[in-house]
Amino acid sequence: MSGIETPGSGPSCEHTVTFYDGEGLPTTAVADAVAAALGRGDTVLLIASPRHRGAFETVLRARGLDVAGARASGALVEADAHQMLASFRTHGLLDPRRFAEVTGVLLEELVAGDRSLVVYSDMAALLWEEGDVGGALWLESRSNELLASHPFGLHCAYPSGVAGADPGTLRTIRRHHDRVLGEQAAAPASTGGVREQGAARILVVDDEPSVATTFALALERAGFEVLSAASGQGAVELALEERPDVVLLDLHLPDVSGQEVLDRLRADPRTEGAIVLVVTGDGELHRRLEGLRSGANDFLTKPVALQELVARIEGQLTARDRWQGQLSDAMQVRLRLARRLVGIDPGSPLPAVLVALRETLGSELGVDDLALSLLSGGSVVSTIDGHGREDVTAIAGQAHLALVAPWIERAAGRQVVHVAMQNADVPFAVLSTACTGRPEPVLATLVDLASQLSSLLLPGVDATTSIADDRATVARMLEPDGMWPVFQPVVDLASGATVGYEGLSRFANGMRPDLAFELATRLGSGPLLEVEAARRVLAAAQHLPPDVWVALNFSAATILSVDLAPVVRDSPRPLVIEITEHELVTDYAAVIEAIAALDGARLSVDDAGSGYASLRHVYELRPSIVKLDRAWVAEIDTDPIRQALIRGLLSFTGATGALLVAEGVEREVEAEVLRSLGVPLAQGYLFGRPALLTPQAALSV
Repeated sequence: MSGIETPGSGPSCEHTVTFYDGEGLPTTAVADAVAAALGRGDTVLLIASPRHRGAFETVLRARGLDVAGARASGALVEADAHQMLASFRTHGLLDPRRFAEVTGVLLEELVAGDRSLVVYSDMAALLWEEGDVGGALWLESRSNELLASHPFGLHCAYPSGVAGADPGTLRTIRRHHDRVLGEQAAAPASTGGVREQGAARILVVDDEPSVATTFALALERAGFEVLSAASGQGAVELALEERPDVVLLDLHLPDVSGQEVLDRLRADPRTEGAIVLVVTGDGELHRRLEGLRSGANDFLTKPVALQELVARIEGQLTARDRWQGQLSDAMQVRLRLARRLVGIDPGSPLPAVLVALRETLGSELGVDDLALSLLSGGSVVSTIDGHGREDVTAIAGQAHLALVAPWIERAAGRQVVHVAMQNADVPFAVLSTACTGRPEPVLATLVDLASQLSSLLLPGVDATTSIADDRATVARMLEPDGMWPVFQPVVDLASGATVGYEGLSRFANGMRPDLAFELATRLGSGPLLEVEAARRVLAAAQHLPPDVWVALNFSAATILSVDLAPVVRDSPRPLVIEITEHELVTDYAAVIEAIAALDGARLSVDDAGSGYASLRHVYELRPSIVKLDRAWVAEIDTDPIRQALIRGLLSFTGATGALLVAEGVEREVEAEVLRSLGVPLAQGYLFGRPALLTPQAALSV
């Protein structure tokens, strides 16, 4: 398969680059190569900006080529560089899978029979000009991988200003290409290296002139730019100024040791990433180990075979190029993950957040399972996995050890990465992920994204922890000493006699009763707490006279969901089932049926005059007792409107055969007005506060 070539040269599969000035066309050499390819009958793909596509067409016409005919025959295929870049992106970021899919389809379509393919591309230059240097190098690395498996010719072009700003930039671009097209200074025949002069800069540090000269000549013939220093101090100064790609360092120098030079290079950010090959005449093992431990990349012992020297340097540069490509890929993955994590709603329930997180990490990192271990006091208290199941510890394993440092657990045929999630430097959970591939990239990615992951998970953990605390609170209420019954009398206003008691509950934690039952209901434990409260009321009420009734409070939900017959069947006295008027009742007939099954228990509607249904409860349920909300009793002696309301309610209850109980009576004057209105029963502090019922108190009734 043919590649980019200059006229008269044979087919090649090179990845070449050129630099062009201003707004012009990328050098005559590129146009000549494209024209030569079309003249041979090869396929040419121009991935260029509209301006460059037009310029190419003009040059090709000037070369006498039938551009329209080449298009019609499929020999000349044109694509917009901006649109092609967009096709490689997912959520705005370069995606390796999309790159492979798009380029794979292109190659399959464009390579047919014996026709060779030549490609010209502006895409890397566009990325670089946009400031996405990492994206440009990522694209160049991906292209090199593609060239290794599909031998076509590829040519890239950059404006000269991109490389001219910094000599290091030019070297970086050149390192990803086989040749700079159009340069007049061709490299001399090499000893086997493939790099042209300027592809990489080598600093040779040796105080023996003959050795330094020999190394320099061999490296220059291999296509490298060579700098030399005969002393350690000079080597450091030159390295800091020129920033070489590779340092060939003799350990025995006249002023400072090569070991000290290596230490100083590694300590300075400007040179810490340079490849260092240590060269010495001392072949003892401890010398080699000393150099390698100090940060040398490789070790050579004099006398050095020049071919081996070049091969070692080429190998190190290739490995670094590969590493840079992998690093660019990893950064792209992290950028994609960061963007996708933003799309997960942290306000969702924690299990739902974990399910979304498992799917997101799975698609990018090969994570096939996930668990979050919640912490309290530095210990794991519960675990939720990425399928939404609670208390699943299959992959949590030794998650607590991640509080010391992120780590990889290899056990039971699985590789699990554990990373602590923190809020203000305090761990609140450990995220554990089981990997299908290598766990090291997963660990690095999760550590990098730990702050964002912590922010995503914290709201759900806080809510879950709060729920756990609330459940513990309700559990303590259900303990033998967690709550106890108290009784408040209901009196006949005419005679002053106690005719009944309302059984109420008080809690050891001091929580207000209405809030306690509301909390239990919110957690799904409302019926459990209500039934237990009723049992304790009935047990304490055994000392009351048989003709005094006891009122038990139940919500409509409990009446409809719990068989109350076993709870109330052994009561020796009349019972009243109070249903609060603050709760919405959706099935009145079912409530009436459930109460009718309780062996003569009467129904009471509490807090009439407020809440959801007002008089509808009374009308639909036809209770035996209607309890007037205390808000209508307060200051009734001075408010004619309240008095008129009570007269109307008395008429309503009289028509249905119900008794009216006025709640919240605290002053005698309020009792007098209620008597004058004909209210038969009352309850309130005037007649007695809710209190424990002792045998002596029961006998006094």
